[in-house]
Parts: sequence; structure tokens; C-alpha cells
Amino acid sequence: MIAVKSEEPARSPGFRDKFFWLAFIVLLSVHSYNFGFQRLYPFLDMPNHLALAEIYKSYGNPDNQFEKIFSLNMFPRPNVVHTVLCGSKLFPGVEAANRFFYVMYAVLFVAGAALLIGRCTGNPWYGLLAFLFLYNINVCYGFTGFTIAVPALLFLLYAVIDYIEHRSAPAALWIAVLLPGIFFMHAMAFLYAVMVYAACVLFDMCRHGAWRRFPVHLGICIPGMVLFAAWYTIDSREYGGSSMMQALLHYYRHSFAGSFWQRGAVMIHDNFRLSGTLSGYAAAAAFSLATLFFAAFPFLQKRHKGRTARPAGFYCICIFLGCSVACALFMPVALPGYSFLYQRFSVLVFLGVIIAGSLAAPRVLPAWMKICICAAVAVHAALWLQCFRAFDSANAGFNEELFAGCAADAVVGGLIYDYRFRNVSMYDNFPDYCMVWRRGISTTRLTDERSFAIRRRVGTDVLPRYIGWVGKGACEYDGRYGGLDYLLVRGDIPAQAREKLRHFSIVKQSGPWRLYANTDRTKPLR
Repeated sequence: MIAVKSEEPARSPGFRDKFFWLAFIVLLSVHSYNFGFQRLYPFLDMPNHLALAEIYKSYGNPDNQFEKIFSLNMFPRPNVVHTVLCGSKLFPGVEAANRFFYVMYAVLFVAGAALLIGRCTGNPWYGLLAFLFLYNINVCYGFTGFTIAVPALLFLLYAVIDYIEHRSAPAALWIAVLLPGIFFMHAMAFLYAVMVYAACVLFDMCRHGAWRRFPVHLGICIPGMVLFAAWYTIDSREYGGSSMMQALLHYYRHSFAGSFWQRGAVMIHDNFRLSGTLSGYAAAAAFSLATLFFAAFPFLQKRHKGRTARPAGFYCICIFLGCSVACALFMPVALPGYSFLYQRFSVLVFLGVIIAGSLAAPRVLPAWMKICICAAVAVHAALWLQCFRAFDSANAGFNEELFAGCAADAVVGGLIYDYRFRNVSMYDNFPDYCMVWRRGISTTRLTDERSFAIRRRVGTDVLPRYIGWVGKGACEYDGRYGGLDYLLVRGDIPAQAREKLRHFSIVKQSGPWRLYANTDRTKPLR
């Protein structure tokens, strides 16, 4: 067990180690370059969020049809931080803003982990392990809201520790501001934040008997809870499907036990999208196992002597880790309108493991251990650097010129039969780049999914529902795009679909991408 002393322990000498700072700065520079100089990101839902930001930025302008086709409802809604930032007039375009967003995310992610380790007087070399989870499942699936919420949760935990330890008014104010901020990033991240905050202050009240502070603790989280309640009430009224409670009861009664074994995939949730092959899964598992080994290393020593840590910091880190594990184990797979739920918490589990491991680690790590940590994070950085460059190279011909002939009032449909890159799903949402680059209109999942702040103003005769995952064979093309102006196609069109596309002909081609124009003028285009 870790010995805990009430006095403030001395800062780890590792923070004065110039080799640690050299490694940290080099790694941060490499990953910032990777995020900051990428043209197309290998993130599945990225085109959706870029298109939403462009709609937000250009909404109401006379050079596009956005206001006629879509309605925006930005407040009070979660998952809007990326949209507002990337749609800001501060940036020349949404893609430049998006690059800034991801560089900011990378800096905040590793800085948050390092600051928490320093705050709790852990060994700073463990902070390098946070780099192994920069490209976690939230990032690689393009879940922009939860992506930026992860570092925000680390800074919230830092503030909670200060608040509990010193009864700090600035820390209380910081928590009161951060909680609503996290709500605007992602609703589920907000609920998790409230759970961690509540568990920490409840533990502190039980430990010290300070029940008189309960109204103060409650008051700090009221603004965020009011926002959440207002959104949830409005959203539930608008949504026509089953309620959250009904879905939860059904899931735990009928699906939870039978699918529980699948949660073992927490070992590969982060980094597996390097490649959807056995080698890709092995690399993802290797990075997770390396992290667990380094965290367990202090307890494997025969003469392990406990590290000292501030009580509040130590217990809050344990609570953070416990909440993360609980969510990863017991959250459902999906809820009405939302998917990939418990998988999103694997990064928080490993961040908790890293920080807890740093508290137990000796103040001075053996040289071989520093070398091993540096080797692991260097290999990880090299693999992701190569993955990003390979994705840009593979899609060099997919650019604005592909849509150059499309008028602003044209509607582009998408049939993505070849949707994989390195055997992982990647291209399904690429028709949305028509809205990003040309401010045109494309069939998109944005209009019909509960999690987006956008709805359709027109019927499906004007803007048909998007056919997702047509390449998986889960559905066949039913002819719904027959009246559209253009079709963006990737991959071979099956014979069944070719029959329904006789009145479309290729007008542009770039590599595997083909743009078809509607040549049947007997069909109305509107």
C-alpha cells in the first residue's frame, strides 16, 4: 500500500531532470506537427463535424443554401464547442481552426496529465506515458466533443484536489465554470465529471465529518446541472424514439450479461485504428500492456517502500480511476440516438492508471526504465506519424477540385462502397467535404442523428436520408438518390445498384473517387 502523510511532501527530483523535459518537448513537438500539418484526418466522423462548423460559420450567407436546407439549434446543447470554435471568424477557415483545435487538444492532454502528476508529487517520467493515449478511441472516431472533454476532466480533477485540500475559493469558482464548460463539450463527459466531483467531496465529508459544507458543494455544481436538465428535457420531447430509462432497463435485463466479455477490448480501444489487422491490434495491446507494466512496476519490487502523497490528491486519483473503471465496465454500448458509450472511457482508465502509478513509483527511476518509456513513446509517435502521412498520400486526389463543377444549389449524394483505409472504416462520411469546401449540400447523417445541433428544413424528396455503410452490405441502394444532381462514389458499384444509376455518368475521377452527374433531365432536381 502507499503510505500517506499529512505533511506536504517534497517535489520529485524528476521535475528537475533536463532529459525528461527534453523528451517531453520533443514528443509534444512531434505530435503537434502531426496534428497541425495534416490535410485530411484519418478520423471517421471528422467530415461531419467540419461540415457542421462550416454550416454554422456560413449560415445565412447568400452564397449558399444552408439556411434553406438546415435549421440550427445551438443552445442549450452539448457537443457544440468544436462547432463554435471552428466556425469562429477568428480563423480563415474551418479546417485551419480544426488544426488549431487538435494541437490545443494535444497540448492540454499531456499538460493536464503532467500537472496532475506534479500536483500529487508523482514521478514525472510517467507523464510521458500519457502520449501513448493521445490517439484514443474518441480522437480516432472523430468524437470531437468527448475528445476535448478528456483534458478538461484532468483540469477539473486538479481543481477538485485544490478545493478539497485548501477549501480554495478560486478552485471552487474554477469547478463551477468547468462543469458547464464540459457540458458544452459532451453530455456524457459532464455526467462523469459530476460523478467524480460528487464522489470526491462525499469521501472528504465522510472522512472529516464536514457535513456543514454540503450546501456549498452542491451549489458549485448547480449551474451545470441546470443546463443539463434544460437540455435533456427539451431533447427528450423532440426525440420520437424510446426513452433513456426504457433503453437502460432493457439493456441491463437482456444484453449486459451476455455481452460483458466484449469489454475486455479495453486493451485495444485506444490505438487500434493504426491498422485493422492483427498487427494493428497487437500494437494497440502492446502500448496498453506497457502502461500497465510501468504502473505495476513499483509493486513488483521486493523491497517496495511506499511513496508519500497528499491525502486529497491520492484519494481523488483513486476515485477518478474507480469511476473510470466503473463506466468502462457498466456503461451500456448505446442509448437511443447515441453509440460507442463505454468504449470512450478506456482512455480515462489508463490515464488514472498512469497517474496512480506515478504516485507509487520511486522518486528516481532506474535508467533502463527511463529508456524503455522513451522507446515506447517514440515507437508510438513514429507509427502515428507514418499513419497520418500515409492517409494524406492515399487521398492526394481527394480535394476541392473534385467538386469544382458543383453549383451552390446542387445536392450531392454519397455511395461509399469502399469505405476502409488500412482495413478500418474511414470514408463513409466523406461526402460532407462538399459542404466544407464548396458550401454545397450533401446527403449527410447530420440532419437525422440526435447528437448533432442541426435538423432538416426540407423533406426527404429534396434531401434524401443518407445511406450509411452501404459498403458493408447491410443495405442496398434503393434508388433514393435518383433525383439528385451528383453522386460521389468510391469503390465498385454492384450490379443491382448500377441498374438504378443508368441516368448518371462520370464527370470527374481521381483515384478511387468518382463524381457522377445526373443526365436524366426528365427527372426534377428539386
